[in-house]
Amino acid sequence: MKKLIVTLFISVLLIVTFIFVFKMLLDKPIFDTTKNVDIYLDGIKEDKYNHIFTNNQIYINANYLKQNELLDYYWDNNYNKISIFNDFKYDVINYNNKKAFYNKIPFNINEIIIIENNELYFNSKFINDNYVFRLYVDIDNLKVIIEEDISEYEVVKKSRLKSSPTSRAITLKKLDIKDSIYVYNNEYNGWILARTEENAIGYVKLSDIRPISKTMYNTYESLNNGKKIRMAWDLVYIKVEEFEPFNIPYAIDIVGPTWFELEDTKEKFKDLSNDDYINFVKDSNKDIWAVFNNRFDPDLTSELLNNGIKRSEIADKIIDITLNKGFDAINLDFENIHLKDKDVFSAFVKELYCKAKEKGILFTIDITIMSNAENWSLCYDRNVVGKYSDYIMLMAYDENVSGVIGSVSSLPWVEYGVNNLLEYASSEKIVLSIPFYTRLWEEHLDNQQKVKSTALRIGSANKAIEELGINLIYDDSTGQNFGEIMIDDIKYTIWNEDETSLVNRLDIIKKYNLSGYAVWAFKYGTDEMWELLKNKK
Repeated sequence: MKKLIVTLFISVLLIVTFIFVFKMLLDKPIFDTTKNVDIYLDGIKEDKYNHIFTNNQIYINANYLKQNELLDYYWDNNYNKISIFNDFKYDVINYNNKKAFYNKIPFNINEIIIIENNELYFNSKFINDNYVFRLYVDIDNLKVIIEEDISEYEVVKKSRLKSSPTSRAITLKKLDIKDSIYVYNNEYNGWILARTEENAIGYVKLSDIRPISKTMYNTYESLNNGKKIRMAWDLVYIKVEEFEPFNIPYAIDIVGPTWFELEDTKEKFKDLSNDDYINFVKDSNKDIWAVFNNRFDPDLTSELLNNGIKRSEIADKIIDITLNKGFDAINLDFENIHLKDKDVFSAFVKELYCKAKEKGILFTIDITIMSNAENWSLCYDRNVVGKYSDYIMLMAYDENVSGVIGSVSSLPWVEYGVNNLLEYASSEKIVLSIPFYTRLWEEHLDNQQKVKSTALRIGSANKAIEELGINLIYDDSTGQNFGEIMIDDIKYTIWNEDETSLVNRLDIIKKYNLSGYAVWAFKYGTDEMWELLKNKK
């Protein structure tokens, strides 16, 4: 009896094991890496990346799609999540071992992606159906043809498609009069790269063909509509319970209170906002922007953004706050970011911009002037910022902060920053941020030349200049009024932010046809400076 029970148990175990192994084999695709998949982009064959043919489907290497700007995505491998940013629309793929959920719609995972050796591949049909519409799959010849820049031509005299741009090359196909042929933007000595309707790719004589039509592609406009920006940030440290009305200068159309600070809580942001303040600004016929900062904490920023779930929750929270409180725009002020988080911060910006655009919300972002500072400058991917934004606030200040005596924002340095940013964004997107503060430098000559700096609002700076008896002269090298004085072995130095400096900054805006100005900060100005902004054309 015992022997029979043992035999039955072993038999059942073998059957269960067989079923389990068989099911795993069915679920897991068998990759045939012996068959090469050829991909052509505008007639040029790609050899750098490996592509996969399995289960009668072709899978394209995700890195190839990204490198050639065919698909913009971010892969949170640890969270089984892929964020896709396509034509400023945000899509998301969540997946497990069997299923992929594309914008929450379930598919078998192999219908969308496969992962092999920790590399991501997209199903060519999925890419064709959703993102790259001029993509043709030739299963019989294991060939994928992608066309971004192509024109349709007609053969006007009998010709031949050649393997290279010369009459002596191998003939790939004979071409008859009135045959259609699709021409790429790749010409060489009277020959041009082309594709036949049978997907043969080679060179044909330009004199043997004539154009029929040119493929047209969509362009996408920013939400800014060319509106000029006259904005000031209102620096807020604590929540004000009792609101008191204040004067908004005529030179300002937009107020940006710094109310929202990133934190690792369910709410995502510390909220210092005041509804009476919002209503007062709107009743004054001014716009109000919601400013969201990251506490300038690189570790907190890294922890939250590298969590694929929390990153999306933060973006969603920004959208919710903006809509619920009736703000006119989002202003993202994330600074001091680890260089290693450059890509994930870019993914966050893309997702936030796509979601804002979907809701019709203006999206603006603050960045610094290009420098070698990893956490303060190199952390920004300026190509991404230039594309995924409606306005870019160029923070043209803090050129010299501590240790090295110098201007807060010399004019040649500002102009360098503008020219650099113009390499990544059009002038109508760029807003020049202007400092309404300066620094008084103290160099203690009797104490190993110890250097100290004090940030001063414009009014405080003018008072310090008068009390110390500093005589100002115009400094051609900075475009500012400069002064220094020695008192009791302490050398005081200042580059003043005054009407002279402000006029020069406004001239830069005019010279480069920038979109306007943003003042840091609202309560730092003087009547004279606001009046100058009002009257300067």
